Amino acid sequence: MSKINFKNLEDDELLMKFNNGVYDAYTEIYTRYSPALYRHAHKMLNDRASAQDVIQEVFTNLWINKSSISFNTSVKSYLYTSVRNKILDLIAKEKSQTNYLASLEDFIHKGYYITDNLIREKELEAIINKEISSLPNKMREVFELSRKEYKSYADIAQELGMAENTVRKHINKALSRLRTRISDFLILAFTLKYFF
Repeated sequence: MSKINFKNLEDDELLMKFNNGVYDAYTEIYTRYSPALYRHAHKMLNDRASAQDVIQEVFTNLWINKSSISFNTSVKSYLYTSVRNKILDLIAKEKSQTNYLASLEDFIHKGYYITDNLIREKELEAIINKEISSLPNKMREVFELSRKEYKSYADIAQELGMAENTVRKHINKALSRLRTRISDFLILAFTLKYFF
């Protein structure tokens, strides 16, 4: 039986293999579409790191949810829609955080309790540190090397003897957990502000 050359497969055939959990089909989808999707995300966000994060998250979710995704359109359309939705989510979160910070600044300038801001900062820092410490050991180690020691994915992969893609997955999962907790805290803090 001859080995399949996934580069030569049409999208429909590739999709069928992917739906059956064939990792090489997933890899080919990534190779085929990630450069154009990255350019599209970068054009919309005007930020390389954010664009890269969006693409990584889209492809990570694609693989994780391979058995439950139903493609009503082409792979290309599905991926572009996923990227667009992730970007809109990111913009909405950033806008919400910006609005919160603007309101907080206004709150402080009007002479209200500055100590309230300091308490919230400490609470947020405590939440972040608690969430980081609760990450699985390897994920936490990778995350701290990236965010505290500012090492690149390649350097971390070499230092820990793992694939660069595994490093990316650990960071994506860690960021996803942290974003959820921080967003919850910011929403709660923003809401509570109006009761004092």
